[in-house]
Formats: sequence, C-alpha cells, structure tokens
Amino acid sequence: MGTRAAAKEFQIHDLQKLLEVIIRMLTKSMRLTHAAVVLWDRKKEQYGLAVCRGDAALPPGLTLEKDEAVIEWLQKERAALVTEGHRAGRAAVDA
Repeated sequence: MGTRAAAKEFQIHDLQKLLEVIIRMLTKSMRLTHAAVVLWDRKKEQYGLAVCRGDAALPPGLTLEKDEAVIEWLQKERAALVTEGHRAGRAAVDA
C-alpha cells in the first residue's frame, strides 16, 4: 500500500482528492467498514470532516470543537477510534 499511496500522492495536487484516495485505499486494504478524516481549520478554530467513507456516512459539514470529548481522546490516545459496532462488523468480515 505504501508505494502505491506514495506514487498517487505525487500525482494528486488537490488535498480533497488525495484524502479520498487515501481513505479508499485504507478501507480496502484494512477491510474497514467506516473511515473518516477530520482536519483542523485554523480560521474557524475547529475540526471539520474532510472525507468519510462507509455505510453510516457522517453528515457533510460536520464540525467538532477542540474541547469535545472525542477530540480530546484522539489527541491523548493517538489511535484510531474503533467502536463495538465496528468490531462486530470486522468480526463478520473475518468469519
């Protein structure tokens, strides 16, 4: 995945398209049912949904304040957020 992603990165100069390629490759290679990327908006001083993929897509324009619990958890843990529903979905895929 790394080599193909790197090659695509140099060919794509639009951030939105690059994020869509990364999310597509991530969900496919890791067999994820859902994935999203939120980015910090310096002007608005909040996080905004940049790209989302999966069955239960998040609403376009979704924003998160920097002091929301999920943001604080992500900053502290520096890990992917995986819910029980996602684990159950993953188990079904692995079966």
